[in-house]
Amino acid sequence: MTASISMSVFHQWLLADATSSTSACAIVLHIPASRPCELLIQEITDYLNEYDDDGEGRWLPATPELVQKVARDPSHRRLLGMSDVPPNQPADPAPELLKTLAALGQRGHVVFRAPGEPEEALDLANTFHAGVGTAGEVSDACHLILNPELMDQNCIAHVIGMFSWNGSTVKAAATAPFRTSDKIRAANERMCSDGRRPPCFSPRPLP
Repeated sequence: MTASISMSVFHQWLLADATSSTSACAIVLHIPASRPCELLIQEITDYLNEYDDDGEGRWLPATPELVQKVARDPSHRRLLGMSDVPPNQPADPAPELLKTLAALGQRGHVVFRAPGEPEEALDLANTFHAGVGTAGEVSDACHLILNPELMDQNCIAHVIGMFSWNGSTVKAAATAPFRTSDKIRAANERMCSDGRRPPCFSPRPLP
């Protein structure tokens, strides 16, 4: 996805009706710095825009590149309700990126990578936190952690999307465990006309 297309999608997302503060939903991905995230963010967004009827196709893929562009642009900052950085004060990238992520998350229907530092917790309601990495790579508290070495790479975005495709799922995640088999079975029946389980959802044998 090119930068120009990303900004076009961002503008369309801004024009859509903002989600209320009580139901805003953001998906935060906890991925080690050594693993790329741009394609996964796009794939999760594509999945949600196809299957999340309540989202009405307005999920935003907030890649790191897009977040940086928004953080540096005064017009985009104002559209998100963010204050301008004084011209005589150089912006500190880390705090400004965190503010931008918070502003995006408060509006809802957005997927982005976690800031990266444990103390940089985002104060957002109804966020779904998904970790992608081995047990030693993902130490943050997440609703769901997927080990990419034990499953088909093409399924990671679908699994995360299944568990987080509407606000009610995110709210339930904070108070009750998921019934994984039921959730996956329901989504499979929706995607597959013959009701068979796609082979990519079969986990690889543990070493």
